[in-house]
Amino acid sequence: MRSMELFEGVEFNEAVPLFVDHDGRILRFTLRPGQGLKEHSSPSSPVYLVVLKGRGVFVGGDGKEHERGPN
Repeated sequence: MRSMELFEGVEFNEAVPLFVDHDGRILRFTLRPGQGLKEHSSPSSPVYLVVLKGRGVFVGGDGKEHERGPN
């Protein structure tokens, strides 16, 4: 088992790979207020998002906006 501090060494506007193998990868994105990401457009690669701190607005496959935060 691998364990890590998710907030250690955080730099903004950077995607940091935390885990990568042939089945997928886990990336940590850190964004400042107002920053965003481009739409994920690879249908064969599902995306799962976990908000650890702050809040964000996400647009799902239904085209609707959803505001989410931790918990």
